[in-house]
Amino acid sequence: MFTACCFVAIAACKPAEPTPPTKTSETAVVEEKIRKFKAEPSKANMNEVEKALADLNSEIKELEVREAKVGGSEKDEATRKLSDLRAKYNAYTADFTAAKVQASVNKAGEAAGQALEEAGDAVKDAAQSVGDSLKSDKSGN
Repeated sequence: MFTACCFVAIAACKPAEPTPPTKTSETAVVEEKIRKFKAEPSKANMNEVEKALADLNSEIKELEVREAKVGGSEKDEATRKLSDLRAKYNAYTADFTAAKVQASVNKAGEAAGQALEEAGDAVKDAAQSVGDSLKSDKSGN
């Protein structure tokens, strides 16, 4: 009897199993679109991420309406899912913003590199022209 009471007391003290994070078709699409944008940061891919985020935001709005209408354990589940989806939406938005900034930095770096290369070519051409001019002056005298 004592052993059974101890077992029950220990089991009651054990923390509840954490609920797995909410995964929906919308969150899966957002994750895939962000990965695609990071790999190839084009305007089309950016638009796809923005659409996927808008779809996820719509899902959150629908869940907010449902949460307000239900009660009991159903409300608790809706509240948990809503909290998780909001956190995911915020994380996705931050990740996407960081990816856009990184894409801009990369693009600016490429443009600066190209500009430096073109400036170097122009200096090289000018030096060649000056050299050719000096050679023609010496041979002409």
